[in-house]
Amino acid sequence: MNPPLLRSPAMRTEQRTWWERPGLEVRDGRLRIAGRDAEHIARTNGTPLFAHDLVSAREQAVVLRDAMEAAGLTFRIRFALKAQRDPEFLRFLRAETPFVGMDVCSPGEVVWAIQHGWSPGEISYTGTNVSDRDLATILPTGVHVNVDLLSQLERIGRAAPGPQRLMML
Repeated sequence: MNPPLLRSPAMRTEQRTWWERPGLEVRDGRLRIAGRDAEHIARTNGTPLFAHDLVSAREQAVVLRDAMEAAGLTFRIRFALKAQRDPEFLRFLRAETPFVGMDVCSPGEVVWAIQHGWSPGEISYTGTNVSDRDLATILPTGVHVNVDLLSQLERIGRAAPGPQRLMML
């Protein structure tokens, strides 16, 4: 049996952790976010703070779009607004990925998405147990509404008769 190869410290590579990926990694014992030293970011900007790898966000959206197109699928890509509401992030997303719409789940998120550059036709609302008050805010905007109950569909029909953009889940 051969003894295991021993590596000098200079030859040793750092083992990746489960959460590491391009743009979020440890190099030379230092956490790096989008290629920048995390401690330096924190000392410069204070804490707590959110740090985003905008390039990675754009690249992931493009890869998803390209994969769907390559598969010949009809699709719409929606970003879940509840995942990130930061205005600067949304401004970047809107400018760099105009093919990405918004997935929202509250009347406030409908308003937020519209205020940050998405048109009603690019917004999909999915909510459960939606109140009449919520419907009164959502329906006039013209966003796409996903319905999960027949009773909800009936209430929408009473509140906004006529053709609507609805999808039964």
